Amino acid sequence: FNYSSRDRKEPFKLTLGQGMVIKGWDLGIIGMCPGELRRLTIPSNLGYGSFGSGEKIPGNATLVFDVELIAINGKGVGGSVVEDEEDEDDNDPLFDDDSTEPEHNKNL
Repeated sequence: FNYSSRDRKEPFKLTLGQGMVIKGWDLGIIGMCPGELRRLTIPSNLGYGSFGSGEKIPGNATLVFDVELIAINGKGVGGSVVEDEEDEDDNDPLFDDDSTEPEHNKNL
């Protein structure tokens, strides 16, 4: 299974700690800076557990995501403002999984 939000041509937006994503994402994104690439290796207990998710992610699966942090609260690398034409709420950090090699690995 391989999925990239780049296929949608827009970043995946979320607010950490609000239950918008699996626990492994909430923990894995902490400490990232805009422009940083990180590979998250997430055990099933911080992912979808023994149930999995739909037909594509089986139960007890270890998940691997290559993530690029684009901006935090609308501010990108060097403090530049990242414009979002569809959503004016700049309280959400923007994330995008990436197919390039990450600079850092985080095993949870």
